[in-house]
Amino acid sequence: MNKRKVYGVIFSLCLIIVSAAGISSIGFKKDIETKETEQNKTSQSDEIASNTNTSAYSEEFVAGLNESYSQTENNVEALAEEPQQTDEIPVITQEEPETEVVMEEEPTTTVNATEETTPVFKYPASGEIVMDYSIDKAIFDVTLEQYRTNDSISISATKGSDVISAADGKVADIYTDTENGTTVVIDHVNGWQTTYSQLEKETAVSKGDNVTAGQKIGTVSAPSSYSVLLGDHIDFSVAQNGNTVDPKTVLSK
Repeated sequence: MNKRKVYGVIFSLCLIIVSAAGISSIGFKKDIETKETEQNKTSQSDEIASNTNTSAYSEEFVAGLNESYSQTENNVEALAEEPQQTDEIPVITQEEPETEVVMEEEPTTTVNATEETTPVFKYPASGEIVMDYSIDKAIFDVTLEQYRTNDSISISATKGSDVISAADGKVADIYTDTENGTTVVIDHVNGWQTTYSQLEKETAVSKGDNVTAGQKIGTVSAPSSYSVLLGDHIDFSVAQNGNTVDPKTVLSK
């Protein structure tokens, strides 16, 4: 065998070895690429599965939250509808029993005069008292020859002598009757009133006139048949708010 044939065989073997090595390299490379592709697919599948699980978990979690919120809202509405109880103790009021008011009747007898409400009264005529004031017990009336009460005083006075107003006031009435003769009534302050009887029919004042203390209102007349045994006199009475008062307690000395 010559050298050329030897070299030719060696070269052919080298080509065969190189070709085999290339094929092996290509196959190995393909194996690596195939494995990488499979690993990538596996990784993607795991990621998709993971995402799917995460999504499913999120939906279940959200659903649970919604259900808890709904229960809480229902509980709040139920509490709002329930009547609220308080610790306050109800106050029980008891109506007071009605009491009967008994009105006392005003006394029809005399009242005590006081300086604050009493005008200063003058004696309407000058003379002695021939029949006194007495309403608490009966006194003897010489003309009628009987015991009786008396709500005025009889002052002895000469027929025709002047009779004066005991205090400032206004003539409330003038009248004449068989028992008292002519009578003049004068109103004063604070409900006080004075009455003058056994006067002449011709008086010095008229009803409605204003008079002053000491002013002449009339003259003494002859006594009526009901008091003739007392002699010439005037009957003088004092009252406050309709209740008679002993004239001696309010007349100035």
